[in-house]
Amino acid sequence: MDYCLPLSGQLVTETIQEAINKCHSQGGGTLRFPPGVYLSGTIELKSNVTLLFERGAVLLGSDKIEDYPAKCLIWAENAENIAIEGGGTIDGQGHTFWEGKWYPFTRPQKVIHFVGCKNVTIKDVLVTDAPMFNIQVTKCDLVRIEGVSIKNKWGSPNTDGIDPTSSRNVFISNCYIETGDDAICIKCGDEPTENIVVTNCILKTDDSAIKLGTGSQSRIANCLFSNIVVHGSVHGVAFFMKDGGTFEDIQFSNIILETATDPGAFISKGSYPIFMDIEQRNPDTHDVDADGNTFIVGDEAINAVMDGTGDIPPLGKIKNISFRDITITVSDGNCLIQGHPEQPIEGLTFDNVRIKVKSRMDLSKRLKARGTRSMTKRAINDYADKHAYFTFAHIRNLRMRDIQIIENEQPNVPEYYAIWGEDLKNVLIENLNSDATLFQNSSAVIVK
Repeated sequence: MDYCLPLSGQLVTETIQEAINKCHSQGGGTLRFPPGVYLSGTIELKSNVTLLFERGAVLLGSDKIEDYPAKCLIWAENAENIAIEGGGTIDGQGHTFWEGKWYPFTRPQKVIHFVGCKNVTIKDVLVTDAPMFNIQVTKCDLVRIEGVSIKNKWGSPNTDGIDPTSSRNVFISNCYIETGDDAICIKCGDEPTENIVVTNCILKTDDSAIKLGTGSQSRIANCLFSNIVVHGSVHGVAFFMKDGGTFEDIQFSNIILETATDPGAFISKGSYPIFMDIEQRNPDTHDVDADGNTFIVGDEAINAVMDGTGDIPPLGKIKNISFRDITITVSDGNCLIQGHPEQPIEGLTFDNVRIKVKSRMDLSKRLKARGTRSMTKRAINDYADKHAYFTFAHIRNLRMRDIQIIENEQPNVPEYYAIWGEDLKNVLIENLNSDATLFQNSSAVIVK
């Protein structure tokens, strides 16, 4: 069935839903949105139905919270063979829920949210002005997100770009994401997230461009990130292991990272092209994210392990992570990679990594990023104050080959190590070429 939606200047939620239901009841089909503006609240996509937004068509989210019974604009649960396609726009009108208002915001939580779905396609649309998350797929299998543009205002709160959560077999390709929170954020709850491919994307964000965690209860594994440009972001690649799970067998290749274009704005928490950290989430602060919101985690599976009724989750694991053919441009900061004294990171490779340094800052008062606003007490594994371009702590099996660090001439600035490390075992460093100003006997590598 191919159904063309008529234009209307009024709220058309019921009209859209009736058309979806009719397509579904007749075995499936395509619901076409011709050029025009369609004002809507929550609509439920059902099996074997495609929403096709023609170029010039705009699905405009209502600015009234009562129009979102499912807390999102487009959602589906346990559906199969569903798609959102076309050259049109999905506009969440997010600014109407938070602009000029005080936290806590009363707002829809996602523009698009699919739960327990199989064979999902989101292709060629523009998603913009999200009230919170743009796209999240939870416990889904076989997801293709291709040619999607996501645009949100700089600083728009909690507007994650794409969040695969406890999902598997996810392909994200040829996307442009500019947003006010993490651009691509991989999470896991009580079920693993596995087999993720992200390629040919451009990412810009005032937080992490590629983030794993903080939701990390089970396992994130078998992930490939390649052919990606990150620019104007606070963090490039960030791992936040907090909930006792495992991050393993994850590869990054052919990536350009430009971070912290305004380094002074991030002096307290740091700006990192590459950041990895293992620590335990404090159950007293489990429900507070980096922006102070108590509901951002959202998924019951993740909340269950952090509801404060049980023990602090065990230490998680990070292992078998590789970075190859990476070009980094930094205004300050370093690559901060730290396991935990009781749970080191295992198996870490850097191959053909080039760092171009624009400037240096005094990091002596810096604390590591935490991923949660309320955890302010300095952690026992916080090495953010070390003046180095690579800072490693509690690592087993570290391999570094063909590493180049290029600096501008900078008089009267803090000296930096090329590499600083503590509690490192089985380390191989080959062909380190550094212009960094060095400490102590001109030694480029300091291991305590």
